[in-house]
Amino acid sequence: MGPEKYRQVLAVPGFRSVLLLGLLAKLPVVAIPIVLTLHTALGLGQGYGQAGLVAGAWTAGVTIGAPFQGRFIDRRGLRAMLLVAVVGQGAFWGLAPLMSFPVFVAGALLSGLVLVPGSTVIRLAIAGLVPQEQRHTAFALDSTLTSLSYMAGPALAVAAATQVSTELALLALGALLLGTNLALAVRNPQTEKEEEQQDQQGQENLTGAKRSGLGRLNLPLIAVFAATLASGAIIAGYEVAIVATLRAEGQIEWTSLVLLLSGICSVVGGLAFGALPRSLPVPLATALLSLSVLPLGLVGEWWLLALAVIPAAVLYSPVFAATATAASELSGKGNRATVMSIYGAAISAGSALGAPVAGAAFDAAGPVAGFAATGVLGAAVALFAAVVLRGRGRAEPAPQQETEPAAPAAPSLQPVTQET
Repeated sequence: MGPEKYRQVLAVPGFRSVLLLGLLAKLPVVAIPIVLTLHTALGLGQGYGQAGLVAGAWTAGVTIGAPFQGRFIDRRGLRAMLLVAVVGQGAFWGLAPLMSFPVFVAGALLSGLVLVPGSTVIRLAIAGLVPQEQRHTAFALDSTLTSLSYMAGPALAVAAATQVSTELALLALGALLLGTNLALAVRNPQTEKEEEQQDQQGQENLTGAKRSGLGRLNLPLIAVFAATLASGAIIAGYEVAIVATLRAEGQIEWTSLVLLLSGICSVVGGLAFGALPRSLPVPLATALLSLSVLPLGLVGEWWLLALAVIPAAVLYSPVFAATATAASELSGKGNRATVMSIYGAAISAGSALGAPVAGAAFDAAGPVAGFAATGVLGAAVALFAAVVLRGRGRAEPAPQQETEPAAPAAPSLQPVTQET
């Protein structure tokens, strides 16, 4: 049953080409923080505190810019946003080797504001190309490819920056970003199914107004975003805690192997999740991930830690596939790009939050606190999401439809199925 589900998804017209282009677009994006850090420290001769400032400025730009990009895509289309990104990324990465440190910080912030992540493009394409009953498999495949990009992208960036030069790494990264964005702009994947676009237009004709994408965010969506942010924090947090634990135990040389095994497990987990008949509920997926990291602080030996981290690593891809599926289903007609862009920003914000929280907790109270800091946060958010999402569809009103004048009739008692 599993392989058949993947064959069905990959047989969707146009999806394989978007998936390949999206993977190529992810590689430079996951490598950007590493390249920015190394160029600041090695190329510009600054300290690692200044390097963190540059990477933080870029992350802030990505997080702040995401919802505005989503609204732009909903109104003007994906191709227009990608062309804006091509201009912005070309200007920054082409001139980055010539920039002084203060200009480099400002440029990193502006570059983040107009970055269109490959993951966002793929998620929009999944919503626009793949039938709803197959989307959780498609999102699982996307999460699995993201895991692969995180395993390969930073390693390639370090090799280019340290073995050749940081200036060449900047130019190569920029060239790859421009090439993939241009290819995606030419491909211009569909982001909403035709029937959804027609239904949206019909509703606008009836009401005489077009609602803002941000205006249609609701409490269930906020719960999904919170779970996404918490999951990103847990993943980033346990990676930092693993490094800190192995360093404290005098086994830092095993760090790469433990993280590599964790990455392999995340790929296996994503593929297994995609073969399931349906997606997991967001609260359950988040709770399982949270609980799986809590006992890791009790383990010291590297090989025991590598075994103990397997449950959390296996859940890495499934939890993001589950949250992406839920965000896509909860997005309204005409605001999907806004929702999925905010979803991507929630992942970035969670990653930015999780690392310092886990690190500070580790420094203050040791390994148990380092792993528990984000795990407890995730468990609390999972409980909140469970309360909010329980029975969310029961009270939703049926959409108003235009009908011909007719004799009075009793209201229909037939339940309404929401198109998502």
